[in-house]
Amino acid sequence: MLVLARHSGESIMIGDDIQVMVVDVRGEKVRVGIDAPRSVSVHRKEVYDLVKAENKDAAGMQPGDIKGISANLPPPLKLAKPTAVAPQASQGESHLSFSPLAVIGAGNMAEAIVRGLLNAGRARPDAIVAADISPARRELFAGMGVRTVADAAEAAKGAKVVLLAVKPQHLAEVLKIVGPAAGEHALFLSIAAGKSAAYIEEHLRTASGESAPPSRFRVVRSMPNTPMLVGEGMVAICPGARATGEDMKLAAEIFAASAEVMEVKEELMDAVTAISGSGPAYFYYLVEQLIAAGVEMGLSQQQADQLARKTALGAAKLLTGSSDSPAELRRKVTSPGGTTQAAIETMEAKGVGAGLRAAFHRARERAEEMNRG
Repeated sequence: MLVLARHSGESIMIGDDIQVMVVDVRGEKVRVGIDAPRSVSVHRKEVYDLVKAENKDAAGMQPGDIKGISANLPPPLKLAKPTAVAPQASQGESHLSFSPLAVIGAGNMAEAIVRGLLNAGRARPDAIVAADISPARRELFAGMGVRTVADAAEAAKGAKVVLLAVKPQHLAEVLKIVGPAAGEHALFLSIAAGKSAAYIEEHLRTASGESAPPSRFRVVRSMPNTPMLVGEGMVAICPGARATGEDMKLAAEIFAASAEVMEVKEELMDAVTAISGSGPAYFYYLVEQLIAAGVEMGLSQQQADQLARKTALGAAKLLTGSSDSPAELRRKVTSPGGTTQAAIETMEAKGVGAGLRAAFHRARERAEEMNRG
């Protein structure tokens, strides 16, 4: 399987044992070097020829080794310095060092993380076990080839990494179960909003029967978001008291298959929750209002929905693909005395900007409250 990234520094996979990096894409020319995450499609024949020409390790490759490629080329990319092709893990090994991975709570976010790992070829299904009390969620994960169980302790036993993907209100109860089962050598990676690394460490310490702090358990706290489901997530991570640099690297590797990863200080994690964790819902809310207004103006529901969704997608691509600030992009749409200016002035007069910022601050405050609770 071959995947070509949208940006220089991201990866092409060829078969099971050659991984190369996109260096430049201009028109129909693709230059490649080595390894990294994410994907977009490109012409099969062109990449086959170029990979063979520029990577001696691909000399034995056949055209059929590159599969599932469409005819859509990405836009021009900046040059990056090429390096040598790095070897992949052999067929009998997991691609990354987090095997076995125990997923505790098989909800939507856990699904996004696991699908990202599997789709990117960064883990095999047999390296993952997912625990959930819902038969429907277990069935969904089983459909990905992942072993599933109802008992969280069974999943955690012997795991190298335990992904804590349950609702925050259930976390304390789950930690009592999985802490003793996984043991002190496991890395605990939490995606629970509003629950600090210290909170997790303390509950693991208590569950293991340690008489006094500090806890010996290694914890990395994270805040992902739902666009991971389409490989466009944003994740912030921070270390607990005993987490090592290798633990942070491992956590980043797990998320990097379907998201960009940022390391922050833990005191900023509640702000991250408010901005990127909850952030997708704010954009959906704006799209809801665009659709409702369109219907009020006489458009059909289908017409308003299509106009709003496509506008949101196009605006997002412009925003992420441009060096202009959001304010500058907005100014480029806003002609003096025009319709956009009239709309923006109305929003400002009604305090929309201030109201939004107040909402974002309230989200952060709620995250803080959840941690205290």
